[in-house]
Amino acid sequence: MDKLQAIRFFLKLGETLSFKGTATYFGVPPSTVSRSIKTLETDLGVSLVERTTRQVRLTETGHWYRGEVAAPLRALAAADEMADAHSREPTGTVRLTALPGYGEMRLFSVLDRFRAAHPRIVCDVELTDRYLDLSTGDIDIALRATADPPEYLVARRLHTHRFVLVASPGYLSEHGHPKTVAEVAHHAAIGYRGPGGIAPWMGVRPTGEVSRWRGVSRSSPTTAS
Repeated sequence: MDKLQAIRFFLKLGETLSFKGTATYFGVPPSTVSRSIKTLETDLGVSLVERTTRQVRLTETGHWYRGEVAAPLRALAAADEMADAHSREPTGTVRLTALPGYGEMRLFSVLDRFRAAHPRIVCDVELTDRYLDLSTGDIDIALRATADPPEYLVARRLHTHRFVLVASPGYLSEHGHPKTVAEVAHHAAIGYRGPGGIAPWMGVRPTGEVSRWRGVSRSSPTTAS
């Protein structure tokens, strides 16, 4: 027996006091309603409905049982409607983290379009350069600059990027223009600090060879931003 459906039949019967009217409401034969309620009574071991040739009415126990099951069934119906609404329109919270520069230049414009398309989704964004342990599950999406993402993550490349070596006109006027990659190592530098420490600079020679150096000045220590 589908007990939940039998209870639905019983509640409607309590309103209509008619097996025919209840059957019409659910689009089933009156015999189906009568059989389901009879089985429900047998399962409960009580009489819920008094049936005569002239009328149908609830017993005292039937009135009590109807009052007890009506509210939970309404709550279940409301939950079903809410679940159906969620299936048609996405809702919830998406937790993201991104590098500050990338978030300000690229991410926010994308989130504006995303929010316009899905207004019931809340985007919880943290912009930071610091290392985050993504294995805890506190973050849904992490936007990071790395060539070696952790194996436990599902990673997808969004963009490539490159670093450009620059200097202020005032610094070059005072310290001169380096002519070769080797000369750069003798100049002061502001380095980028990542999770593994200050990142080395990289230079590409005309031959395609990649050189790495720390950019440490003999007279001035490297600082990190």
